[in-house]
Amino acid sequence: MKSKPLIHLSLYVFFLAGIASCTSNEEKADIMVDNFMKQHLHDPSSYKLIEYSHLDSLHSSFEATDEAAYMIDKMKQITDSAAFYADKVSTVYKAQKLIDDGQRILKSYKKKQAAFNSQFLGFTKTIKFRAKNDKGVWTRSYVTFRISPDYKRITIEDGDITIIDLFGSDVIKNNMAKD
Repeated sequence: MKSKPLIHLSLYVFFLAGIASCTSNEEKADIMVDNFMKQHLHDPSSYKLIEYSHLDSLHSSFEATDEAAYMIDKMKQITDSAAFYADKVSTVYKAQKLIDDGQRILKSYKKKQAAFNSQFLGFTKTIKFRAKNDKGVWTRSYVTFRISPDYKRITIEDGDITIIDLFGSDVIKNNMAKD
């Protein structure tokens, strides 16, 4: 009878040890970010983390597609043209036609936006940090990283202008998110 509590206790300890040895997604991302910084900064030994953001999921959106950009550009052109024609009484008809075209494109845009099938692209994580730039001057900056869904690839999604002096243009060019 005393062996049952011992079995339960040993299973409990085994379970806790298994959980403790697992690395969370947040920790995996932190490790990837730290490794990236240590590999690519001009002066990796000067890297001082100020703050990590939480790991955030990244999904595709219709607004980020070429088709959406084209439609928005077309609507801006129509708006500008309609404003130009609306000032002249003789071209009110042209202005109204342009407005109708713009409304048709907007309606189509909203329909495509609602029907867009969003896809999971991975994760983002932003860090604020200090490091010495290529001239040895301490600089405060931030970088947002994109991390692949399988945690095998990390790229730069966004950052302020100082990252060029902190990493170098070749690092930025070779590690920017492409899509």
